[in-house]
Amino acid sequence: MKPAVDRLESRIKDECKVVRISVHSELGTYIKNEFGSNTVPTFLFFDSKGREHLRKYSVPTYVQIMDAIDTQK
Repeated sequence: MKPAVDRLESRIKDECKVVRISVHSELGTYIKNEFGSNTVPTFLFFDSKGREHLRKYSVPTYVQIMDAIDTQK
């Protein structure tokens, strides 16, 4: 899965900031509990005001991400 996420990250780097968080870290545990996700992987996309625009429990496609970004405009 890492190669797919790496490719996606390089493709969206100009439109999005990507933050990877280990579910085994203290921060990962907090985020998992805060957002109610027990599925790995989980991808969460937020706008600049902290509103969630997309949640995927698999690697999202480029189109899905761009659609989520477009809803922010």
